[in-house]
Amino acid sequence: MAQILVSKVDFVDKKFEIARRIRKEVFVLEQGVDPELEYDKYDEEASHFLLSFDGQYVGVARKRCTEQGIKLERFAIISSFRKKGLGSLFVSKLLEPDIKLGYKLYLNSQDQAVDFYLKTGFKIVGKPFYEANILHYKMEFIEQ
Repeated sequence: MAQILVSKVDFVDKKFEIARRIRKEVFVLEQGVDPELEYDKYDEEASHFLLSFDGQYVGVARKRCTEQGIKLERFAIISSFRKKGLGSLFVSKLLEPDIKLGYKLYLNSQDQAVDFYLKTGFKIVGKPFYEANILHYKMEFIEQ
């Protein structure tokens, strides 16, 4: 049976470099996002998380508090590990404590990921917009 773990990583932790490598692979190299936009001032204040599958780090995400609630950001799974249910599990594990505490949860989804987030309990709110030259939609979590 596969071992799947979600672990919190501090910005100053050596494991944060693993998170940076995954973000670089997915956002910078695969999607062409400018590194200046990918690594921003919020990295220092956000909570960072790594997803491991059988001892290999395959996913990353960060959460941070904003005036609008808890925002899920920089969510990425290495391409060879997508379509295996890991993303849904990762989102569930990340949001579980915040849902129990009743926080408002939201994210900005890339157009190509909207269907995925709809399946995990988010709904589109507002009009589409561009961020890093990629079409996005603001989405909020709705209680299931």
